[in-house]
Amino acid sequence: MLPLFQGIYTYFAAATTDDFYTSIGGRFYFSSAKSGSVTKPYAVYHDLGGSPVEYYFSHTFESRNIQISLWDDGLTDSKPKSSSRILQVAEYCKEFFDLAENSISVSGWSIIKIMRDAAQPPLLFDEKRNEWMQPLRYEILLQKAR
Repeated sequence: MLPLFQGIYTYFAAATTDDFYTSIGGRFYFSSAKSGSVTKPYAVYHDLGGSPVEYYFSHTFESRNIQISLWDDGLTDSKPKSSSRILQVAEYCKEFFDLAENSISVSGWSIIKIMRDAAQPPLLFDEKRNEWMQPLRYEILLQKAR
């Protein structure tokens, strides 16, 4: 669903003074980022799938699940490999996207709701990449414009 992903990025790119934007330095990528060459912290959003849902026979609905993966090496002057920065970035991300259904514009669709998964996945440390990763999952319910 390309219009949704474009709408998410447009919403993000327009918020250059928001805490989430500034905390990741504007580094917000669709699908993937080259971890070795990207300044940390950064965020990647990608599709987890979805399904069309028909209600009332006269409206077309679609449910999409996305994940925003926040990455950070945790390097600070005082605490190497600290998780404190990525946890703060996660809080800013939640404030930015929770209940953003009236702010994100999706061509040809209306967003009915954006809801973060109640069971937030745990903060992980990727030994191979030597980075922290905090995933945040969202369900987005859309209605086709008529």
